[in-house]
Amino acid sequence: MKASRFPKLAVAICALLCALVLTSCGSENSNSASSSEDTLPELVISGIPDQETCRLDERFNAFAQYLADSYLGRNLRVRYQPVTDYAEIVSMFISGEIQLGWFGALAGVQARHEVPDAQAIAEREDDDKFRSVFIVRANLPATTLLDLAGSRFTFGSELSASGRLMPEYFLGLEGIENPEMFFSEVGYSGSHDRTWQLVQDGEYEAGALSKIVWDRAVAAGSVDLEAVRVLTITTTYHNYHWLAHPSINGNYGDEAIERLQEIIVDLDGSYESSIQGICEEGSEVDILENFKTSGFKPTKNSDYNNISNIAEKLNLWQR
Repeated sequence: MKASRFPKLAVAICALLCALVLTSCGSENSNSASSSEDTLPELVISGIPDQETCRLDERFNAFAQYLADSYLGRNLRVRYQPVTDYAEIVSMFISGEIQLGWFGALAGVQARHEVPDAQAIAEREDDDKFRSVFIVRANLPATTLLDLAGSRFTFGSELSASGRLMPEYFLGLEGIENPEMFFSEVGYSGSHDRTWQLVQDGEYEAGALSKIVWDRAVAAGSVDLEAVRVLTITTTYHNYHWLAHPSINGNYGDEAIERLQEIIVDLDGSYESSIQGICEEGSEVDILENFKTSGFKPTKNSDYNNISNIAEKLNLWQR
């Protein structure tokens, strides 16, 4: 780590720890042996469960290690907290049980709706160019979204921007204001991968998901393109991002969130994680590769105003 990347807060934190040590000099040996790690709050991170569990474990455990190594070194414990669905990460962020979360656009604005001082701080290089893809059974005689009337349709998670919010918004642009009335059945698969699998297997005739996930599945040869095909692709929008809870500044100092943003944006291929792969046992986890990006860049709350406006228009705060 270059000296220029040492945290601005390191001096203040070290001073605080030294003061604690000096204060305890007159106490019993058992007290003076307390670890500095015990004096700092644990930073808990999480991310929306948008892919298989082992990939999520690799991604976020390696990222947690990077933050600990880069931010306050041995003085900061960073822990990854898995969640079962989008609603759980939003709920745990609102309660403060998770302080730094990797959110989709809709889950992020819902969390900020309840925690107004939360800050969107970083997104991947291409997250401002996100798209959703509508897919259909290959034998379905449909050329437009309007041709899907009366079909069985599945979104992804109810709190997914690319799997639910934006697809519902684009359906609205085509005059489909009420999907429940337009389709014969509306489902929520829970994840992008599950969406294309359900359409491929014929449980639904059409669905919507992240174009990135779809392209990755196609490239891997996982999709049977004789069973399912692309109907249409949406225009671009901001999506995934890191969201910081205001308690971070309360726990680590007024510039802590700003410092976290700098560290995340500074992440490049030179960082080597010691986390070992579990999806492909024994492999080294490359954080950027695991996030499917070449790097992160700064973002801000206002970049998601259109998402917030759409969520409010669709009355998704109450869902």
